[in-house]
Amino acid sequence: MFAIQPSLLAISLLLSTVYSLPHILTSSKPYTEKLQSKQPLQPGLPANTELTLQYVTLGLGVQNYTCNGQRYIQNEAGDGAHATLYDATHYLGALPTEINTLPPRRLFAYESLHQREQVANVAPHLQVLGEHFFTSALVPTFDLSEAKPPLRLSAAKAAAVPAPTDDAVAWLYLVDRDDGQSDGLKAVYRVETVKGVAPSSCTAEETGSQLAVSYAAEYWFYQ
Repeated sequence: MFAIQPSLLAISLLLSTVYSLPHILTSSKPYTEKLQSKQPLQPGLPANTELTLQYVTLGLGVQNYTCNGQRYIQNEAGDGAHATLYDATHYLGALPTEINTLPPRRLFAYESLHQREQVANVAPHLQVLGEHFFTSALVPTFDLSEAKPPLRLSAAKAAAVPAPTDDAVAWLYLVDRDDGQSDGLKAVYRVETVKGVAPSSCTAEETGSQLAVSYAAEYWFYQ
């Protein structure tokens, strides 16, 4: 019995590695078709049945806030999310039971290693697909530069619901804002959020100071 356990662990790690190498596999379609019906949704977010899933990504980064003298807000240039987007399509398609556990596990590694993303990107190792950021005009933007072909979404928030836990940022549904900057994407859901919420207040002495709060989330991109 004791001799078997290392072998089982090795097999588990090998499967995790294989499932997390999306560029080795030929097509995402079997995985996206399987995953679309498994997307987490909270009441208040629209159904995804009229859209076609393209990618599922793990977003890992920070939520940036500015103190207005009373509380932290996201109304200033430089505020909003800044996150690396990792392609989790094949990994979660093969292991859908990981949908609600991947973000907290990866955020724990990220914070434990002092926000060193590349060091934290282990077991599973996920390929970088692009980045999420806010423009100087505070437009949420998703640049999937490593997608084949590259995709981009210049987004506007269409729906938001509180996360299941108070210390996590809201679950969102964002759509193309029709400003001519999107390419190949119509919508994205932010779900399975972990952390990212600023402290409830700040002081007058802190006015103008910025705060970055670590967070993780899954972003489900649709066409």
